[in-house]
Parts: sequence; structure tokens; C-alpha cells
Amino acid sequence: MITNKKVLQKMQQEIQLALTKHDQVAEVKEHARAIRLLSDLVLDTEEIVDKPAQTHDAQEELELRKMIGEQPVQPKPNSGSVSTQSKPLVEEDANGDSLFDF
Repeated sequence: MITNKKVLQKMQQEIQLALTKHDQVAEVKEHARAIRLLSDLVLDTEEIVDKPAQTHDAQEELELRKMIGEQPVQPKPNSGSVSTQSKPLVEEDANGDSLFDF
């Protein structure tokens, strides 16, 4: 779980970067957007803690991890599960891989 302390540290880094580029308006705006997003994450986290029945969205978790710089946890493939890769359908009348090959 990503703690508020980690988020606040990332906000501090973004502020420092914005201060070093104070004369570059576009750069400062990008850092300000990152700070706003991090602030929203802290505020949203409080709402989730207040309402434990809500589930945490996996996509938000992935985005947060990318923003903070942590490597996302990759699910390990399960050898016993059904593969999501589809095998090509082989028909004796077909001429090729295209839908339009009759």
C-alpha cells in the first residue's frame, strides 16, 4: 500500500523541481498538475478510509505506482488457467487470415 508519507514526499520533489525551473512556465505547470493529482490522491484516500466498503480501483493503484516511480506488481501467470491467447481457426475452405478471404 502506498502511504500518505510517500505521496507527500513525491509532492515535495515536484515542488523542488518546479522551483528549479521557475522561469519556464510550461515546466512549472506540469509540476503543478502532478502536485494537484497527488493532492487529490491524498484526499481520495481519506474518503476510502472513511468508507471501508468501497473497493480500491486497480487502475488508480497502477497509475499512482507509476507516478511515484515504483514498479507495478505484475500478476504471475498461472499454468493451470485457461490461456487468453486465441489459436487461429483453420478451415479447409479458407484462403488466408483475413475476414475477406473466402
